[in-house]
Amino acid sequence: MIVMPLCWSLGALTFFFDVYRIPVLLVLAVAGLLTAQSRLSDHYYSLQALRAPQPAPLPGAAITASKTDRVIVVAANGGGIQAAAWAARVLTGLESDTPKFRPALRMISSVSGGSVGTAMYIGHLANETPAAGASKAAAASSLDEVAWGLAWPDFLKNAVPW
Repeated sequence: MIVMPLCWSLGALTFFFDVYRIPVLLVLAVAGLLTAQSRLSDHYYSLQALRAPQPAPLPGAAITASKTDRVIVVAANGGGIQAAAWAARVLTGLESDTPKFRPALRMISSVSGGSVGTAMYIGHLANETPAAGASKAAAASSLDEVAWGLAWPDFLKNAVPW
C-alpha cells in the first residue's frame, strides 16, 4: 500500500516530463530540495512549562516505603511484543493470585518489549482498571496503526508539505 501510490506518481511524472526530455530524477531532486527548504515539512512540538521536578526517592526510602516484611523487585527482559505480553501477563497474574504482591512491589527494571508490558501494568495500577486489560493491551499489535500513518498522513506530508 505504501509503494503503490509512489509507483503511480513516478509513472505519471515520467509520462509527463518525457515529452520535454526532463529526467524524472532531476524533478525528484528539485522537489526534494524545495520540500527540505519548506518550514511546513517539519513538525514542531510546543513546549509547556512543567511543575517543579521532584527529586527521585532514594533506593532505601523506596524499599522501606511500603512498611511490609517483604520487598519485590521485578526485572522484565526485552524481545518485542512477546516480551511485552509476557511481562504484563506475569505481573497481572501475580497480582490476581497473590494478594501480598501489589503492596510488596517496590521497583521494576525493564527494557524494550518488557518496558511496554510493565507500562501497561503500571497504567492498570494508576487507572485502577481490570488487570486482564493490561495483558490484552500489551499483546495487541499496533502495526496496523503504524502502517496507516506511514501510508497516508506521513507520506502525504513528506511528499507535499504545502
